[in-house]
Formats: sequence, structure tokens, C-alpha cells
Amino acid sequence: MLRITLNKKMKLYTKLTLILIFATSNLFSQKDYRAILEIRGATEEFCISKDSTFWIATKTGDTYFSEGFAKPWKYGTFKTNEYDLVSGRTFERTSFFNRDTGYISGFIQKDGKQDFIYWTNDGGKNWQEVKFGKSSWIDANYIDYDGNAWMSGNSQLIYYSNDFGKTWTSFDKIESTGNMRINTIYFENTKKGIVGDFWNRIYLTEDNCKTWTKIPSPLDQKKYVRTNKNIRPTIYKAQIFGNNIIINQQNLIFWSKLDSIQWNELSDMIDFSYDKSSNKLFAISRDLKVHLLDSSFVSNWTSESNLVSAPISLKTLNGTLYAWHRAELTKVNESEFLYTPMYTLENPIVTPYVTAKATRKTWGG
Repeated sequence: MLRITLNKKMKLYTKLTLILIFATSNLFSQKDYRAILEIRGATEEFCISKDSTFWIATKTGDTYFSEGFAKPWKYGTFKTNEYDLVSGRTFERTSFFNRDTGYISGFIQKDGKQDFIYWTNDGGKNWQEVKFGKSSWIDANYIDYDGNAWMSGNSQLIYYSNDFGKTWTSFDKIESTGNMRINTIYFENTKKGIVGDFWNRIYLTEDNCKTWTKIPSPLDQKKYVRTNKNIRPTIYKAQIFGNNIIINQQNLIFWSKLDSIQWNELSDMIDFSYDKSSNKLFAISRDLKVHLLDSSFVSNWTSESNLVSAPISLKTLNGTLYAWHRAELTKVNESEFLYTPMYTLENPIVTPYVTAKATRKTWGG
């Protein structure tokens, strides 16, 4: 007759339990040998160049880049740690035209001046200080892949470059009096553009910032009720889509015909991004599905899958939408719905927070 003591029974039970767990799940397994990129500091934007390189810059003065979707992320030349945060490097964004040429803007300060950006033409290996005009904390920025760029900030001037950010000219304030601080800029071409500010103002230009026409906002037309007077009625995003405009005001999405401003709410949508090269308008619905909207702002395609979370930022390139979720990226078009964690090979993987030991092996997860 086989006899097993209580202690032996417990050991046998434990081993059998572990074998069952490991055979039926990966709960205690290390899924990847790669470390997830830990992004220091806040930012609301990421950048994708026409060569599909990705860049991020943050308010702590850190930069990160990847040579393509699902490729490992690397630390840029500007890198800090918790002990050496650099004063005067409050980066808001990177703007890369192509793999080599781009710039960093935000609140960048030296000797009491905030009148320059960091500019590179070797893929971020080296950076030059390029002056753009009067000192300004750059809030709004837009580039196209042909080398044109527009910026504005607390100086209320608009700065323009047509040589990939190397040199800049300035345009006067849109409103000569008052305090109009632009929050978003978008240009359909080198002449026709739209801006929105922090305080409910929207302007259109047909001659690249020389003259402007003010249009009513959704709040002006009483398309929604501003329930909290302490929250600014900010125009977060505005884009021209053919003969239409689509905007985000106070996290509500509206569209209107250009020739007759009558705002209509897209109540089910939370964000959007227009790709000029393919004439595709992508939108994200509240259930986190991706849609393609036609010129009547009706969805004519909907993704079967959902995004993992509400995106921090959206970009489009060659008929494809890219959504950034802090530690993940999603790539979406009519034939693809791909997701990738943002991993790096420059850091060791995090030590497993759960381990299980057997006679000859240790598992970690």
C-alpha cells in the first residue's frame, strides 16, 4: 500500500498545480525579451515623416524615435533622467518632413530668449538652433511634406517657412488688438488655411496669412451649451476637407460647408484626421472603432476591430491612419488593423514581478 505523508502530498499538489497553470495559460510567462519604452514627460503629439519614421518629444526635454511601425524605439540626442532635468527645454512636439530633416518646437529658452527651434538635417544626430522671430512659446504647428511649415504661440504672430524649417518669416497678428493665442493651425495648400484659438475664435485665410476672415464657431451658433464657465471653449483641432471644415471644439466634433457656415455635430465621434494625399477622412467613434467619412460626413467604412484606448494623437500617411496610445501604436486602413507595443532594445526588460520555482526551473511573469 502506497503511503504519502501530508507534507509530501502538499508538495505534489503544488507541483501539479503549477504544471496545470503553465500548460493552460501564460499568466506567469515572460511574453517578450524586449522592454516597453518608458516615455518621460507629457506630450499630446507624435510625428510621422513621409518616410514613415516616428518621433516624439516631451515636456521634460526628452526625444524618442523609431525607423518604422513595429520597429524598436531609440532614445534621441536630447535625453534626461530624474536627476538632470534641463531648464528651458519644454518640448511640445517634433515635426519631421522626411527621415533626415525636421525640428523641435515648444518652450525652448536660452539666455531669456524663446526665439529659436532645434533643427536637424541628419536624422536627429545633430541639432542646430534656428531663430524664427519674436520670442514665443509655440502652441500651434503644422507642416506639409513639401517643406512648408507654420507655427504660432504666445507672441500671437504666425511664423512661416518654405525651406523645411531652415529659415522663417513672420506674419502680423490676426487681431491687432486683443489676446488671440492660436491653438491649432492647418493648411490645405500654401495659400488656404484655418486657425482656431483657446477662446472660441476661428479664422480662414486664402492668401497664406496676409488677410483673414472670421467665421462663427459652434458655440457662437449655440450648437452646444457651455456648462462650465471655467473651462475654455478651445478649438483643439480644425481641418479643411474639400469644401468642408471639421473641427474639435471643447472635445465635441462638428462639421460645416465652407461657403455657408452652419455647424453640425458628429455626436458619435471623438477624434479625426484627414489625409490629403489620399483624400480620406478618418474618424474615431465612441466605441473606439475607426471610420472613413465621405464628403457628407457619413461613414462608408468601419473597422471590425476597436482601438485599445482613446488615442492621444492621430496622424495619417498614404491612406493609412496611425493612432498613438502612450505605450502602443495602431495602424489602420481598409485592409489592415495592426497593433504594436512601443518597445526598445536599449533598456533591459523589467524584472518579473511574479516568480514560481520548481525543482530545476524558475518562471517569471
